[in-house]
Amino acid sequence: MKKPIDLTMIQTRVDNGGYHNIDQLLDDLTLMTDNAVSFFSPESEQYQHALILHRAVMKKYTYLKGVC
Repeated sequence: MKKPIDLTMIQTRVDNGGYHNIDQLLDDLTLMTDNAVSFFSPESEQYQHALILHRAVMKKYTYLKGVC
């Protein structure tokens, strides 16, 4: 994994003002889910959860981009 990232790292960046816009946050969330899909086998719970999380993130992102 060339660029490891997890929710703790993302939360730290949020808390420290490390994201200047929602697109930067989306990039890290997408990186995290892409890493999980690349690392885990399709039969694993982690893989399936990564897909679910990615869909939820994209749905919320699309909503927020329409509102803002």
